[in-house]
Amino acid sequence: MKVLKVLILQAIMIVVFAASCTKKLDTKPIDPLVTTSATLLDKPAAYKEFLAKLYGSLALSGQKGQFGAPEIQASDEGTTCFLREYWAAQEVTTDECINAWGDGGLVEYHGGIWSDNNLYVQLMYERLFINIAYTNEYIRDVNAKLGGLTGQLKTDATGYVAEARFLRAYFYYIAMDLYGKTPFATETDLPGTFLPKQISRADLFKYVESELIAIQPLLPETNEYARANRFADYALLSRLYLNAKVFTGTDRNTDCITYCNKIISANKYSLNASYKNLFLTDNNTLTNEIIMPIAEDGVNTQSYGDMTFVIHAAVGGSEDATNTFGIASGGWGGNRMTTSFVNKVFADPSGATDKRAIFYTSGQDLNISNPTVFTQGYLSAKFKNVSSTGARGSNDTFVDTDFPLFRFAEIYLNYAEAVVRGGAGGDAGTALTYINELRQRAYGNTNGNINAGQLTLSFLIDERGRDLGVVRAEGFFRDGQRALQHRLGFAEAPLPSIYERQIVQRCGEIRMIRSERLLADRQCALEQRLGLVVTRLVEVHGGHVVDRRRDQRMICPERLLQDPGGALVGRFGVVIAALILEGHGHLEQNKGIVRVLGAESGLYGRLELLPFDECVCIFARGQQRIEALLHRLDIGALCRRRRHRERRDNCEPGRQHYGFPSPFVDHPAPPDPHRDKASR
Repeated sequence: MKVLKVLILQAIMIVVFAASCTKKLDTKPIDPLVTTSATLLDKPAAYKEFLAKLYGSLALSGQKGQFGAPEIQASDEGTTCFLREYWAAQEVTTDECINAWGDGGLVEYHGGIWSDNNLYVQLMYERLFINIAYTNEYIRDVNAKLGGLTGQLKTDATGYVAEARFLRAYFYYIAMDLYGKTPFATETDLPGTFLPKQISRADLFKYVESELIAIQPLLPETNEYARANRFADYALLSRLYLNAKVFTGTDRNTDCITYCNKIISANKYSLNASYKNLFLTDNNTLTNEIIMPIAEDGVNTQSYGDMTFVIHAAVGGSEDATNTFGIASGGWGGNRMTTSFVNKVFADPSGATDKRAIFYTSGQDLNISNPTVFTQGYLSAKFKNVSSTGARGSNDTFVDTDFPLFRFAEIYLNYAEAVVRGGAGGDAGTALTYINELRQRAYGNTNGNINAGQLTLSFLIDERGRDLGVVRAEGFFRDGQRALQHRLGFAEAPLPSIYERQIVQRCGEIRMIRSERLLADRQCALEQRLGLVVTRLVEVHGGHVVDRRRDQRMICPERLLQDPGGALVGRFGVVIAALILEGHGHLEQNKGIVRVLGAESGLYGRLELLPFDECVCIFARGQQRIEALLHRLDIGALCRRRRHRERRDNCEPGRQHYGFPSPFVDHPAPPDPHRDKASR
């Protein structure tokens, strides 16, 4: 008992002694090597260092550059980078770019059939909101210190906060564009104390607009390279107002013209004499046209998801990766131009007339019949890791070429489109002059000039594709590349892709066949899953649609091919389902029995009921012979297994993302490929 009393007394003394040492729980660590939020901004240089992290989030994936300390978990750390994710969302989804890797997420993107299970959709969401969380934390921490700062440090820190607010507005602009209704939080919302509520698209538009206007007096007209200045703010506002009809339902073309005029009348920016030099390693010197870039450096900015991805992914085939593109480590053989884009946008793809047609065609077929064959489709040779003098970049893998986030040419295009859309404050004659300036640089003379009657929305959309597009997504003008796009309240008809997507009409509306959507037999369309042909709906008199509600399906998520006789066959010759034109019969599964129906004398085969156990049906049609090996397959179970695998491999529904709720639980759907919007 005495021992117990002694131990209790010792414990009490320890507690009293500890309490006498400090009465606060918010003490700073004694160890100078330990950095916490309380000590992060103790050094004056830390204000700018922390700001650099915000800009770095445009290009980097984590704390170690290449890989090893990612901010977002994924099997390929490079896919978590902002530039790579946004590039894929804005370019692979269009008729401009097609990828050869067979990556399921990218195939879904190009096929227009993505869903919340698409890893790229989820990673884009996570990257946006972790970047927003970073900006909120910076603004919160620096604002808490501002009252105690004086002199130049206080002036600098105030400007840094304005830049952080600009980046936050930019990220929210993208979230509004891609997801519509999103979670919303600012620096006043402390992490871990609440679950962010959703904000409507229209209200988020107002917030982004108000932030960009509020910080204008705090942003300098001239800033350090690759940092936001007042004209970057104006450029983003012009982009915001040009799309206001989609975001809010109200045209703001006049405001778009106002901010274009602010940039143009400042006489600070102009078109660079050489178009191609804008996309080389020394484009950091071309600040006369590049308003704000994403900065890249082969030594200090190493990532597999920034411009390194953009350049490597488009190099392959017979291209000289080392000398022409400055990447001795080799290209990745992924991205090419679609046939439709080349044919529609450039009458002469050689570049002999319009120098913006920077394609590589040697050994490349213009037409694409197999999306996974890299030598099918012309290659864009726009961005390179070499300088205007031909010198290679500082690294054979990681590139030095900056990405132009805002460029003066876009301001001319925004002005012209806003005028054509009816905005006040500008005139058609000036708009025509601006467009012809772009074309005179491209042609080297006035041969490409247009007249007033040719200045139409359709022409301007194509002109965006010529100046800002060409696979590399410079400026991210996705809708501007789509040739059959009817916007601002009209039906939208995306271009057929290489996977034979069909444009169909039903009840007077133009629609695209998408995954899990079967239309009436008369649509004569192809349904797709993961970009692959799944089943064919032939005409009413030639076939039928299986009733899915009774689980009698003629589809399977495996790769299916269509044979010359009309049967859909799976891998290794196994028949999953078959539709033979009327007069030649078709196969039908019903309760484990396969029947050959609708037979005529021209159809040779076994016409009685057949067991579904590994039987063989051999029949002929003309001179074509079809051999179908029928196996017992549980199609429903196969589909369920696939869905389970997709859920396992991707983010699970309900998962929290850096203080923001999952976008897929009681939140809006992911980006809709058929939404109606103005060009960005």
